[in-house]
Amino acid sequence: TASEDIVEEVLRIWGYEKIPSKTLSSVIPKPLIQPEVELEEKSRDLLAAQGMSEIITVPFVEGSKFEAIKDPLKERAIAIVNPPTALHTHLRTNMFYEHLAIAHKVLGRGDNEFALFEVGKVYLKKVGGENQPPHKPDFPYLENRQISAIFGSKKKNWDYYHVKGILENYFEELGMHDITFSKSNAFPYSTAGEIKQGDLVLGTIGIVNPAISRGVFHIDEEVTAFVIDIETLVKAKTEPKSYVPYSQYPAVTMDMSVLIDSTVQAGELITKIKEVGGELLRSVKIADVYEKEGRSILFSIVYQSKEKNLTTDEVNELHKKIGEALHTSFNATIRGMN
Repeated sequence: TASEDIVEEVLRIWGYEKIPSKTLSSVIPKPLIQPEVELEEKSRDLLAAQGMSEIITVPFVEGSKFEAIKDPLKERAIAIVNPPTALHTHLRTNMFYEHLAIAHKVLGRGDNEFALFEVGKVYLKKVGGENQPPHKPDFPYLENRQISAIFGSKKKNWDYYHVKGILENYFEELGMHDITFSKSNAFPYSTAGEIKQGDLVLGTIGIVNPAISRGVFHIDEEVTAFVIDIETLVKAKTEPKSYVPYSQYPAVTMDMSVLIDSTVQAGELITKIKEVGGELLRSVKIADVYEKEGRSILFSIVYQSKEKNLTTDEVNELHKKIGEALHTSFNATIRGMN
């Protein structure tokens, strides 16, 4: 019997209440603040609140999958010395492997859609001067905290713009503003956007390349996905939410159909609309997108004053001014506007 057990038995028989109390000899240390962990927990709540389901997968993948999906990081994949199974030979370089496999099973059992996310880690061999605390400078591996999500639906309920809206709401709830989506060639997408705040790259969003989703994982439906880097997200600028009194004057909603070249990003148009609309513009949202020869975007624009009722002439004049600005800046054609 260990000496500690003997002491415990003696005290139990003698009586714990007879042990004199004693104050701590030093100040109680403050709790360790881990912003990454706090952000992960908040992210779970925010994404689940928007209709997504959280999944937890093992961080192991089959080595042959790297070549099958043409993973650009395959040379940096970490092999497991004693793999648990023949299907778990390497640590994952991304979370798409398991997520797409799960999506295939979800659709195969009769469900019409999936909206899945995971908060986890990916692992890479370190190259060059990369260093990531708390690793030592000579530690040969990196681990990155990420939020990875995939969406798909037989009824087309989870398209790119729906997913982009989820991200916009997510960043808004975190108090992160000035988020932009710029065109990218990121893996594993066929059509991709880079999520940025200024020069800070927070992650990527896009449509998963059908050669991967359909060719490797046998998912016929279009798959949209996003990845957010937690370590980078912690560095993003945040502002506390501010609330302003709701205007007592009625709002006026007008649509604007804009035909532009496919190289022009919708975010650029929205920025210009807000700039020209000024204080009388309450909100602008993308109502519909049609792409064939060029890109046609239908915007829903809401005008409202905090000080008075807007007249029809005032709204029409501002609406026309916005259309002219889009034409001048982006060579856009505004349908129904001379």
